Amino acid sequence: MIEYRELQHMRRVDSPKSRYYIPHLLVYRPDSTTTKLRVVFNASAKNKTGISLNNTLLAGPTLKPLLFETLLRFRQHKIAFSADISKMYRQIAIHPDDYHLQSILWRDDPQKPVETFQLTTLTYGTTTVSYIPTKCFQVLAKQNQAAFPEEANAIAQDFYMDDLLSGADTVKEAIQKRNGIHAILDNANFPL
Repeated sequence: MIEYRELQHMRRVDSPKSRYYIPHLLVYRPDSTTTKLRVVFNASAKNKTGISLNNTLLAGPTLKPLLFETLLRFRQHKIAFSADISKMYRQIAIHPDDYHLQSILWRDDPQKPVETFQLTTLTYGTTTVSYIPTKCFQVLAKQNQAAFPEEANAIAQDFYMDDLLSGADTVKEAIQKRNGIHAILDNANFPL
């Protein structure tokens, strides 16, 4: 949670005008090599009116390729590479008009009073979390198709959620493709 605050993925509000508070908890995974402690948000929890945030959000159409198709394409490459996007969902800012829909209560010290914060980025646990990043990738691919066709196709087709599974026929082509994908995604603030 401190990282959320330091990265400005949440902001403290003095006079909350919040419409929805997202319950959250910490999940400890001792076997994880990257994130042993993870915050889990439950946007499906209903408020006192019996409605959850997820009840009010449109999911959008399914845009991501099927996992089977992604894995099949991945296995056809002679040289394969994979990567994931660091904090992918938290790289996508939500509109400030919607901050009040992603409020949380939190304190970093049990001796301090509980404060209200509002999450400023796409929150894992909301209905839109599958659609929005995939749509971002489709837009990036379209914007870069003319200049970088191989890389654009990989961005459009070789991701499953935040995981890239791609490759090429030679080491040289794989390095070039990887570097191009990396540059496009870095420019869009999706660090691999």
